[in-house]
Amino acid sequence: MTHENRESGQVALMVILVVLVISVVVLSVAGRSVTEVRVTSTEEDAAKALRLAEAGVEEALRSLSATEFSSEIGDGSYSVTATQEGALGVVSAAPVADGDVLEITLVGVGIMPTSVDLYWGDKSDAEQTAASTMAAVEVAVYNNTAGTMSVRHLAFDPEANRRTNTTKMTAPTANPGVYEGVNYLAKANVPLQAGDTQVRIKTAYGRALMAVKPLPDGTIIPTQQFRVVSQGEVGGETTRAVEVTRSNPMLPGIFDAVLYSGGAISK
Repeated sequence: MTHENRESGQVALMVILVVLVISVVVLSVAGRSVTEVRVTSTEEDAAKALRLAEAGVEEALRSLSATEFSSEIGDGSYSVTATQEGALGVVSAAPVADGDVLEITLVGVGIMPTSVDLYWGDKSDAEQTAASTMAAVEVAVYNNTAGTMSVRHLAFDPEANRRTNTTKMTAPTANPGVYEGVNYLAKANVPLQAGDTQVRIKTAYGRALMAVKPLPDGTIIPTQQFRVVSQGEVGGETTRAVEVTRSNPMLPGIFDAVLYSGGAISK
């Protein structure tokens, strides 16, 4: 092999190596670009699916009726299940914060319950069971009899040391067991009578998950909350779901501390 042939062979080998390296780089860049486009497309589809799910929630909240429906918009769709809850009892969607209120409406009730059992304090939550943050509850029952308004007050505290210094607090039933899948810390019975319109339950000292059960068993009370589960879908692959619970409108906790006068107030 001559000197020229050897040099020609080396040049050809170098050209092949350079072409191979360039090909690898080009393929790598192209692969990354395809991946980035795919990720971007997935993110856009996810955002669109979420917007569709939210649109389904808004549509359900316009009617506030128990129903199932679906709708297609472009290459996407949403499906919605809406339910009215609380006729046989209600559980708060989340722990009621210290000083906040859970309200049960009795307006429009067919047969007035004789009483309601009030459960509070999720025993699986350390904060709700600790002595320093264990919630007490104040119950206000509002009554409208022939246009005459009145209110009855009850208060319950599961923490014995606080009851000794708060004479109006009474001891609830401790460790009443499980109701609607939750093991509760305390239970109290609240008697009802004809003309009662609202039961307002306010927490003190801490937050607490709450539940209210009308008695006797099977007694029907008005709807207490409206739950919507909406799922948006794009391209038959990407889905996002939204769940919303809407309680009946209620006044804030400060309402129970307001003083009312039938006439003018003077200093």
